[in-house]
Amino acid sequence: MLARGTRDDLPRLSRVLVADHDPKLRAEMVAILGERCEVIEAVDGAEALEQTAEILLSSGRLPDAFVLDVRLPYLSGIHVMCAVRGCDRYVPIVLTTPADDLWTHSIAVRFGAVLVEKPFDVAALCGAILEVSRDPPPLASSRAYPTRHVRVDRSARS
Repeated sequence: MLARGTRDDLPRLSRVLVADHDPKLRAEMVAILGERCEVIEAVDGAEALEQTAEILLSSGRLPDAFVLDVRLPYLSGIHVMCAVRGCDRYVPIVLTTPADDLWTHSIAVRFGAVLVEKPFDVAALCGAILEVSRDPPPLASSRAYPTRHVRVDRSARS
């Protein structure tokens, strides 16, 4: 089970990129995170990478964290995560998905991300960001990312 948290528990992040194709959910995440940091929004994977490149070119660094929908149009959240990991192995990444499955779970673990199943509440999102921010991947590049405690509901599978 993921850690639970509140807005006040969030670490000091100056900039977070939130990418989700659902405007209502994206607005909720922006409202949650916008109280603590600057939030950059993207509606699809291509825009998420464009925004990331613009930030990197203008400031010389990536956003402090990413919240990515796994099922983004054009480029999925998995694709965006892989591209970001090519630039920075340690930046916190939270993946959101409407259905937790073993493949998505294994990819999240492999790339050091936390997976949050939709629909989620404020405490789950804040807890996921806390978890991935507090427990960065190991420094040695040959070691695997730490296993995250993510609930996988196998009863819904046929």
